[in-house]
Amino acid sequence: MKRQMIRNTRTRQALIDAFRILVNQKDYDEITVKEITELAEVNRNSFYNYFRNIDDLLHDIIFERIVGCYYVEEEDHWCGWEESGERLVAFFEDDDNRGFIADVFRGADGFRRAFFYDVCLYILDLAEQHSELRLSHDQRVFLAGGLSAMLADWLFIQRSVPPRAFVGHLYAQLRPHLS
Repeated sequence: MKRQMIRNTRTRQALIDAFRILVNQKDYDEITVKEITELAEVNRNSFYNYFRNIDDLLHDIIFERIVGCYYVEEEDHWCGWEESGERLVAFFEDDDNRGFIADVFRGADGFRRAFFYDVCLYILDLAEQHSELRLSHDQRVFLAGGLSAMLADWLFIQRSVPPRAFVGHLYAQLRPHLS
């Protein structure tokens, strides 16, 4: 059983690694499952044991990383806004993370829209979990949409703004609403 778990972890990681290599070589929309599995040296069926499609693979990669900015698995708790901000800064200060996101979104309009919809829902969920936000549900929805739009603007238009400055700007918008 343990050997099977290790093999499954290795196979999944090989697929992720192959995808990351391909994203550096070509546009996201041009990548095929066949290319991923050939590079990972696994059969095509193995891909579908872990992911429904390439969007699902990418979703897992990105959200695994971003959720790590907000959730401390070892301690089983969600971070507060300040700690989340520091972890988000660290995530985007890592050139590999920032480069990967930039590479993925180059030519991936459909996924970009889905990603920001998911980010908006994730921020809303995070806002709902933090009682220190003195906002109604509708205000939290508005906040989540606004923060998602700010993230999109920063990732695609204001790329020269350092992560720490961006997160500082986000918190300047949030502070008046925190208890």
